[in-house]
Amino acid sequence: MNENVSREIQSDQEDVIDLGKLFYKILVRWRWFIISVPLCLAAALFYCLISTPVYDIHGKVMISDTKKGELGTNVMMKELGLAAADMFVENEIVELQSKNLMREVVEELDLNVRYVREGFLRDRELYNDSPVKVLVDNPGEIRDTSFHVLLDTANLVILMNLDGEKMWSGHYSESVPMGDYNLSIEPNRKVTSKEKIRVDLSSFRKTTDVFSKNLNVQILVKNTNSVLVSLKDAVPARGIAVINALVKRYNQNGIDNKRIVSEATVEFINERLDVINQE
Repeated sequence: MNENVSREIQSDQEDVIDLGKLFYKILVRWRWFIISVPLCLAAALFYCLISTPVYDIHGKVMISDTKKGELGTNVMMKELGLAAADMFVENEIVELQSKNLMREVVEELDLNVRYVREGFLRDRELYNDSPVKVLVDNPGEIRDTSFHVLLDTANLVILMNLDGEKMWSGHYSESVPMGDYNLSIEPNRKVTSKEKIRVDLSSFRKTTDVFSKNLNVQILVKNTNSVLVSLKDAVPARGIAVINALVKRYNQNGIDNKRIVSEATVEFINERLDVINQE
C-alpha cells in the first residue's frame, strides 16, 4: 500500500508544471518570439487585405397555406385534424431552393453579367455602381468570357481582351458582335475621368448553380410556417436584391398555380354539367 501511495505522489509531482523552467526556456528563445509575433500579425493583416469578405444576407418569410390551391390530401388531413403543416412547409422550402426559380431571378436581375474594378491586392465588384451596363440581345447564347472596357470623358468606348489586345472601339449603344450574340455598352452614370472596368459574362446555367449553392432555406421555428432565407454574397446590395426577387417570384408562381388550379376546377365542373345535361 505504501508503494502505491508513493507512486501516486510521484505521479502527481510529475504532472505539476514547473513555471520557472518554462519561463526560462521562453526567455532563452526571446529572439524567436520577437520575430514571429510581428510576422504572424503581418500575415493576418495581408490576408485580410487580399481576401474578399463574404456577407450573410437573410430574410424571414411567412408561408401561407392558402397561397396555393388546397385540394385533395391537404384538405382531408386538416379535416381529420392531422398535422400537415410540416410537410407543406418542407415542400415550399424545396420550391424556394429550386434551380428553376433561381434561374428566373438570374435572368430578371442580369446576374450573369458582373462588373469588376481590378485592384492591386483585391478586386472590387461594382454591381449597380458600375459606370456602364452591358446589354445582350441573345443572353441565352452567352458563353463564359471576360473583357476590359476602357472609358473616357469623350464617350469613346474601347473593348480589350484580358491579354491587352484591342477587340473593338466605338461609342455607347453601338452593336458589338460577339459570335452568337451581340452586345452594346450603355452608360450607367457620368464618367468624369478615364476608367477601366472588367466585365465577366457567364451562362445562365453556371450563374444559377453558383447562387443556388450559396442559398439556404430552413424552418425558422418548429411547427410554424416561418422560414429563414439566407444567401452568402460578396455584394450586400446584390444579396438583398436576390432574396427580394426570389420571394417575389415565389409568390407570383403561387398565384399562377392557384389560378391554374381554379381554372382546371371550373373546366372540370363545366364538363360534368355538360355530361349531366346530355343525359
